[in-house]
Amino acid sequence: MTMEKTEYELGTTIKQYLAASSANLGLVSVGMALGWTSPIIPKLRNIDSSPLDVVLSENQESWIGSLIALGAAVGPLYSGWAAGRFGRKWCIFSSGVPLLVGWILIATAGNVPQIYAARFIFGLAVGQLFTCVPMYVGEIAQNEIRGALGSFLQMFIVIGFLIPYAVGPYVDYLTLALISLVPVIIFVISFFFMPESPSYLLGKNQRADAEESLKWLRGKSTKGVQEELDEIQSGLDQHSSSSSISDLWKSKANIRAMYLGCGLVAFEQLSGINFVLFYMEPIFSITDTGLLPEISTIIIGVVQVVASCITPLVVDRLGRRILLMIPALIMTLSLVNINIHVDDPLPCLYHYYIT
Repeated sequence: MTMEKTEYELGTTIKQYLAASSANLGLVSVGMALGWTSPIIPKLRNIDSSPLDVVLSENQESWIGSLIALGAAVGPLYSGWAAGRFGRKWCIFSSGVPLLVGWILIATAGNVPQIYAARFIFGLAVGQLFTCVPMYVGEIAQNEIRGALGSFLQMFIVIGFLIPYAVGPYVDYLTLALISLVPVIIFVISFFFMPESPSYLLGKNQRADAEESLKWLRGKSTKGVQEELDEIQSGLDQHSSSSSISDLWKSKANIRAMYLGCGLVAFEQLSGINFVLFYMEPIFSITDTGLLPEISTIIIGVVQVVASCITPLVVDRLGRRILLMIPALIMTLSLVNINIHVDDPLPCLYHYYIT
């Protein structure tokens, strides 16, 4: 009886939540960068509230919004390699550099090209974090809470959106930029003390370090993590030297997983979600909802945060499929409603560009 109690340890999940939260703090700054255009574009249209010496053209406004997406397409190209070469932790930690540089460029901007450069650099951080954070969180989480921790990414990023939505209309350009630096600094300081992924360390034949990392994450003794370490090592041995990108097309299961994953992301992006989030306040300013544009924007931000905070509580109970199907149905009905009720036959999103 005594031996059984010694061998079996319950451990704790608290430190896994702590590590996942710290990693995702970078996404708060990413959300702030993505949502920054909503309250700032109206300020840049007014020479009195703009740090620039010119009023933006519509073409310049569109580039300020879209350059972050271009940078985000470049970020994953080097992040996957960096995560394998230097580790998940340092790939995530180093994203603090483009975030800090981006906000400093924004704060000191006196011309449009400098804002362009900042937006592109933000995009690099977006691609880096979206590549490495899910990888890190998936590898540090035990099965029972992997879904909850995985949903942190969306929750933290919409918290980031809400900050400029709620604060931006009521402060000046420079103040919002300085406020936006705070989450980056907290992220860099807190994540420095988090452990590396045990899977990565085992893959580099650093079993002692992997053991220490897993002991900290699970709240267990050396003896209590040996079985899980062996399981991780076994999985790595099965997929190590023979793995290549061509494996994606070698089995029906892999092909199905790939087109389901890519399809979900494609449908989400093709809904126009980024356009809405980037230009929320300007869109509401032309739709005459009966509310002030900034108030309407804050309401949307709050709804996003509430929905994202609910997800970690229910995802491991209800499953991923139902939580994808219900929002997809609501999103479809909303888009249909926009097209039926807006006077312009084109969605009001596009109407923003042609008015």
